[in-house]
Amino acid sequence: MCIAAETFLRQKVWASLPSAMGDDVRAYVEQANIDKYINKFFPPLLNEEQSVSYKSELRPHLNGLFKIRNDIMHAGASNLASRERCFAHLQAVRSLFALVP
Repeated sequence: MCIAAETFLRQKVWASLPSAMGDDVRAYVEQANIDKYINKFFPPLLNEEQSVSYKSELRPHLNGLFKIRNDIMHAGASNLASRERCFAHLQAVRSLFALVP
């Protein structure tokens, strides 16, 4: 789910960049941490209605999804991968995909 969400966010942000943007800026955006995409780069691509929904409901789920991923991958916290939590995060990723075609 994290790979799908991250790929989606990066692709949408990358596609929104002006073609005349300098290579240094493009390299920065390309290498930025996923947190920057979730909290800084992606929200400006949304209209007002989407933005309200994203900021109040979806963004907290995405931040939680990536925090859990990091805790599992870097700290071996396998107890965080419960069925309920996985379904909640799956729904958040589906909502992300539906937000911006």
